[in-house]
Amino acid sequence: MNFAGLMAVALATAALPLTAAPVSTACTYQGSLKKAGQPVSAPQDFQFGLYSAATGSGQIGTTISLTNVTVANGQFHVNLDFGAAAFGTEQRYLEIIVRPTGETAYTSLAPRAPVMPAPVALAVASGGVSNAAIQNGTITRDKLAPTVTPKVLTSLTSDVSVPVNRTVFLPFSGSTS
Repeated sequence: MNFAGLMAVALATAALPLTAAPVSTACTYQGSLKKAGQPVSAPQDFQFGLYSAATGSGQIGTTISLTNVTVANGQFHVNLDFGAAAFGTEQRYLEIIVRPTGETAYTSLAPRAPVMPAPVALAVASGGVSNAAIQNGTITRDKLAPTVTPKVLTSLTSDVSVPVNRTVFLPFSGSTS
């Protein structure tokens, strides 16, 4: 590729907007299941309900039913998605109902488990950080992730790294001499 082509790719790459993928509303729940004091090691069917109170009514959203969940040495993990509106700044409780796969009767695992917030969620609930709170010049290179390479093109001789497997087209006009 000639100099004009490399410069066109470099300029186009530097001008691409940075966007983040949307955050999922799903969360992972890991649990331990015992029967008669012994760890369960058999597939189970679960029902998960989200509530606004430790007891009584107040279900938020719909019940999530998962069948044939692998339970080994009493340990299991599932992905739950109650939707974006399910969590705010109020306390939530998870109700879990379980049965061995293939059986008809469910057993409620009481009491409901409080859903504890992650540190990031606490920061967001308290107001987080807005663009207006970040003053110009306060985010320096040492505060960026190692994969971010800021670059200002000061002349046609600036070195620019182009990510692997990225195809960018930019028409070039002008002289390379």
